Amino acid sequence: MLAQADAELGAYATIQAMLDAWNQRDPDALALLFQSDGDLVAADGQRLEGRQAVRTYYEKSLSGPYGSLELRDVTLHAVRTIEEGIFLVDATWNVYAPDSSEPAASPSATLLLSYKEGEWHIVASRIMIPTRID
Repeated sequence: MLAQADAELGAYATIQAMLDAWNQRDPDALALLFQSDGDLVAADGQRLEGRQAVRTYYEKSLSGPYGSLELRDVTLHAVRTIEEGIFLVDATWNVYAPDSSEPAASPSATLLLSYKEGEWHIVASRIMIPTRID
C-alpha cells in the first residue's frame, strides 16, 4: 500500500500538472491526466465523460474568455485512501487574471485519483467556485 506521504506527493503533483497544463494552454496534456473513461464536472457546471470530451472542453475554454487566466497556489486539504491505488482528494488553488497579484477566484475541487503501475490519473474531478449566500 502507498504510504500517506507518497499519496500526498502524488496527488499534489497530479493537480500541479493540471495547473501547469492549463497555464501552458495545452488541452492534450490536460486530457492525458484523465483516465480514458474519466469524467469532469467543470466549475461552469458542464459535465464531461471520457478523455476526448475533457480535451474538447479544455480546448474551447483555453481559446475563449478563460484562456488568459493563470492557475497557481495548490493547497491539498485532504488525501484519503479509498482502497489500494484509489484516493479521494480535496484541494484548492487560485485563479489570477492577467497582470493581477490578487486571485480572482479560489476554486475548490474534489478529485478521485488512481495510482497504477507508477502512474497517476484523474478518475473523476468536481470543480466548484464557492459562492456566498447570505
